[in-house]
Amino acid sequence: MTAPASRRAFLFAAAAARFPQLIKASGLADEAYWEMVRAHFAFSEQRTPMNAANLCPAPRMVSERVVDLTLDMDRDCSFQNREKFTRTLDHKWFMGPREVGILYVKKERMREIWPSCVAPGWGDDVEPDVAGARKFESMGQRDDARLAAVRNAAEFHAAVGAAQVEARILELARMLKEEARALDLALVTPLQPELSAGVVVIRAPGVKAREIHEALYRQWGIAGAATGGLRLCPHIYNTRGHLERVAAALRSMRSLFA
Repeated sequence: MTAPASRRAFLFAAAAARFPQLIKASGLADEAYWEMVRAHFAFSEQRTPMNAANLCPAPRMVSERVVDLTLDMDRDCSFQNREKFTRTLDHKWFMGPREVGILYVKKERMREIWPSCVAPGWGDDVEPDVAGARKFESMGQRDDARLAAVRNAAEFHAAVGAAQVEARILELARMLKEEARALDLALVTPLQPELSAGVVVIRAPGVKAREIHEALYRQWGIAGAATGGLRLCPHIYNTRGHLERVAAALRSMRSLFA
C-alpha cells in the first residue's frame, strides 16, 4: 500500500535530518554505500546476523531511542507524559524495536475481526466502547518506549529508500543461491525472487541441518537458522564480505549436506 505523498515527504525530511550521509549517497548503492549502512548496526563481525526472517538487529539510533524513551517514562510515568507516545506497532525485516509490530485492517472489515484478548478500556459488554482501530489496542499497559521508537526505524528505512532496500536484499539472496548452485547444493526455495524474496533455504537432512547451523555460527560467525534446511536471510546490514564468508563455510561443510 502506497503511503500518501505528504506522509512520504514527512518521513523523507525526517530521515534527511538524521541520516544526511545515507540520503546523499543513496543513488550510488555500491558496496561502499552498504558498508556505510552496516556501520549503523552494533553487531560484531564475529556474530554476523543473516536470519532476517526470524530477528533483525535494530540500527543503533533505534536502540538508543528505546533507552532514551524508557528513561523518560521512568522519570515521569503519568498518563499525561505517556500521551506523547505514538500508538503504533513492528520487528523482523523492518529492523525495529523488539516485540512490536504493525497490524493493518481495512476499515470495512473491522467488525468481522476480534482481538484474542482485551483489557481495561474495552468496556463491560461484548461490543467494545472504543471505536475504530482502538478496538485492537485494548491490551493494558504496553512498552510505550518501544512503540514510539518505531518511527525511528521508519526514518532509517526512508533514508535508505524502500526500492534500494528491496533491491539489496534480492541481490544478496541471488548471490547466495548462485553460490549454492555452484557447489551443487539443492535449494528448497525457488530461484525466482518473486517467490522467495530474501529467504534462501539450502536442503540439508534434519539432524545435519542443526549441525551445519551450529558450525556456521561457532566457526564462521554467521547466525542463520536450521529451518527446513539451512536458512539464510540477508538484509541491508550484510555485506559482500559476509557472503564470501558464507561461501567459504559452505565449501568447507559441503559433505554435510549429502
